[in-house]
Amino acid sequence: MIAFGVMLALTTGLLVGVLAYSRAVTALHSEAQAKLDLLARDLADGVRGELASAQQLINNWSSLEVMRSILYSDVDKELAQFLHRSLEARSSFRAVSVVDSEGTLIASAGGVLPDSDLRVDTADLPIWHQGAHPQVALRGPIAHPDRTRERIGTLVVLVDLTKAFNTDAAAGAAARGVEAVLLSESGEILASVGDGAAEKRSIGDRSAEKRPAELLVATRSLSLATAGGSLMMTLRASQPSVLALSRISELRATMLSVGLLALMASAALGALIAWRIGRPVRALTASITKIGASGRLDPDIEVPDATGDIGVLSRSFKGMVEALSEAQLQNEDRERLAVLGELSASVAHEIRTPMAVLKMSAQMLDDVDTDPADRERLIGMISTEVERIDGLINNLLGVSRPRPLVMTSLDLARVADRAIALVRPACRQVGVEITVSGDDANYPARANGDALHQVFVNLLRNALQADSAGGKIRVRFARDGARVRIAIEDDGCGFAPEVIESAMLPFVTTKPDGSGLGLPICRRVIEEHGGELTISNGSEGGAVVEVLLPLEGGSA
Repeated sequence: MIAFGVMLALTTGLLVGVLAYSRAVTALHSEAQAKLDLLARDLADGVRGELASAQQLINNWSSLEVMRSILYSDVDKELAQFLHRSLEARSSFRAVSVVDSEGTLIASAGGVLPDSDLRVDTADLPIWHQGAHPQVALRGPIAHPDRTRERIGTLVVLVDLTKAFNTDAAAGAAARGVEAVLLSESGEILASVGDGAAEKRSIGDRSAEKRPAELLVATRSLSLATAGGSLMMTLRASQPSVLALSRISELRATMLSVGLLALMASAALGALIAWRIGRPVRALTASITKIGASGRLDPDIEVPDATGDIGVLSRSFKGMVEALSEAQLQNEDRERLAVLGELSASVAHEIRTPMAVLKMSAQMLDDVDTDPADRERLIGMISTEVERIDGLINNLLGVSRPRPLVMTSLDLARVADRAIALVRPACRQVGVEITVSGDDANYPARANGDALHQVFVNLLRNALQADSAGGKIRVRFARDGARVRIAIEDDGCGFAPEVIESAMLPFVTTKPDGSGLGLPICRRVIEEHGGELTISNGSEGGAVVEVLLPLEGGSA
């Protein structure tokens, strides 16, 4: 048992280790996802802050005095110099242009936008592709110096989104293996950090359920509202699970090593335990199987000579078998005596009446004054009572010492029909009707026709004796798999509750002139055919006797 305890401890430790590993993986996964969500938020805030700061700067520039030069047909040198200096204000600025209220270009530095992209009343902020880097156009309205509500032009600045996106935070994320992209509403990639290969495979599918299983993904929405409209973008950050959960790999390797060692130790220990315990257990099991096969409790049965708990169990089992064997023998002796006493009482009761008749008849025949006619009647009574005693003895022998039956192929329906034809005249005399129904015309079986004929006659006569005038006896045939069920029902009062449990025992009867041997003999004959005989009361009154017999060849 010490070895078993060690194995149990190892197994428990292994299970605890697996549970701890599972929880650690869950915790590390949640931590990595939370870090990625925080990084995506910081990157989105950085892009939003860069663009908002640029928009604020453009709004400040558009209100400067130098912008009012667009009221004149010639653009002065000061405005041109200002535009060049503005272009150098930020590394993300790619072009700075001034247009009048009609959208006509007045001055520019760094490049020129198409006229259709310069109008301030465009519905949203357009994305303009210049070279390999998408750019967004930010605008600042230029107001009339005297009439502030009147717009005389627009300051337009092209901002390189790649430059705006590549902040210090983005560079640090790329160094940790994080790949981030900035997407337009239509899913177009506006800017990216990292190699972006793994992320670009999932760009077309924005549902978290369909993203690649090997990536951790976090998304953030960001928008920028200016006088030119609103720009909606999405920042999507992803990181390979192998990098994000690198500590899990180390933990898994450690757990696998420990688990492998534990399993090897458990296997070796289990083999030892199986050898120490299995041998006496198998011997004990064989002894139990032997008892089950024989149905007898043998006090001399062999049990394994083992030590420890198995030895205690073996010795206790042998002691139990010896005690039960002795109790079984005593119980069988008591049952024999009880049956013998009951049988003796029943036989004495059955024989006492005809013996009294014989004694009285003999006394009267001994009287010389007895009339000759009375002598003939007394002689007939003696013969009748002797036949009655002889029939009782024959029935008793039929129950206790049955004769072997010769089986032949026959039709059970024809056997039952022959018995019904024999009983039908008696039924007509008392006004009882017999009906027969079934789900088939033939019921082939291997049986003894004479024995079954007598069984059916006895059961039909019992039903007739229970019925009254106007009643019915119903004989029903029904296939039940590889067997046939034959039910005989009557409209009598049924079996009494105190009799139904013992009605199959010898000499149990409620009839004044019955012997109590009819049903026991019928049941013995049916059981010799491999069948069953059961009795019950119908739901609407009357008795129901069912005979279940196997069909020939097991046909259904």
